[in-house]
Amino acid sequence: VSDTGVDEKSCFFANTPNELPISRINCSDEETCRAVTFSRPERRKVVQYVFIPGRSDETDGPSGLGTGAAGAAVGACLDSSMSAADGSAPRAQLAVFDLSVSDSVAEDGAYTILSDPLAAWLPQNASGARIHLNGWTLGPTSTSAAAAYTYTAEEAAADAFSFDNPENLLIFPSGDQGAKGGLSSLAWSAGCKNGISVGASSMRLGLED
Repeated sequence: VSDTGVDEKSCFFANTPNELPISRINCSDEETCRAVTFSRPERRKVVQYVFIPGRSDETDGPSGLGTGAAGAAVGACLDSSMSAADGSAPRAQLAVFDLSVSDSVAEDGAYTILSDPLAAWLPQNASGARIHLNGWTLGPTSTSAAAAYTYTAEEAAADAFSFDNPENLLIFPSGDQGAKGGLSSLAWSAGCKNGISVGASSMRLGLED
């Protein structure tokens, strides 16, 4: 998952008593991140945690955006009585790329978009991850409902990664600018041809069928 971070104090990601601590990998820049291969697959949940100091940190912020997204996907509480709240794939493990500095309320939920998304996807792939949840968007191509959608360089990069690594699946949110962009509100990267874009609408556009 690439998002605002994951809080390992949550019971859904916490260590078992005898586990090795997670090795948090701080990279000097995106190019350095691309070369990361280290992970700890013997851990129960978080096997890799990568961040870039100054642009991101080692945990999630007060809003818990990344923790919530990761929990819905793979969370599994140590307390079996809470199993009804586990994620969709509770036995899966997690490689994290932290995109956010979340040490203050003012910065909570804000994240830095990678100029090179391979900085996240390559180390995650090296850790054994094959499904990549990308909790970020770059905004709609246009704010005009009449404008045609434009295939972007970011989407081309996503499709190139999928072509080179066909066992991997990239998942993106469709964006949250529907009210502003109308039918052309799809966020950048969500329009890649070899990934999945996830969204929902409360608007009745006559397209339900």
